[in-house]
Amino acid sequence: MRVLYHASPNKDLIVIRPQKTLSRDVYIGDYVFATSDIKLAAMYLATKGNATLMNIEAEIPYIVICNNPKDYIKKDRGGAIYTVPSTTFKKTPQAGLEKSELVSRVAVKPIDRKVYKLSIDVMKKMGIVIYFVDKDTFDNLVQAKDENKILTLLQPFTG
Repeated sequence: MRVLYHASPNKDLIVIRPQKTLSRDVYIGDYVFATSDIKLAAMYLATKGNATLMNIEAEIPYIVICNNPKDYIKKDRGGAIYTVPSTTFKKTPQAGLEKSELVSRVAVKPIDRKVYKLSIDVMKKMGIVIYFVDKDTFDNLVQAKDENKILTLLQPFTG
């Protein structure tokens, strides 16, 4: 059986139920999301309320978080990465995410879970480079044709 990974700030899920989903502020359905890449799942543990850019296709996966490390860590509550069976998952309806994301319209029962106290610790442990940036830098990255030019000027988080 092929497995996928689902990340959640909720560390005690017995069943993962579909949630109302918006894409570009438009309702697209109720889904459970999962990925075949555990590093991407780890990035989805990043504390909500912060704009993020994630790249698992880079030679070294990275996440850019629009916040400062001190404020982010204060709010970081970690979460769990659940291992789920792939049987009910299909291609995502979200354009541009077809390579990394799958969806299920029905509830899924996890096979296993790993609980993490802090999202930042699991990302570092998995070798994901973490960048904290201000809003202007984040906006420049979003607009950049080649974000690597900007990334080379940034210092990765090492704390």
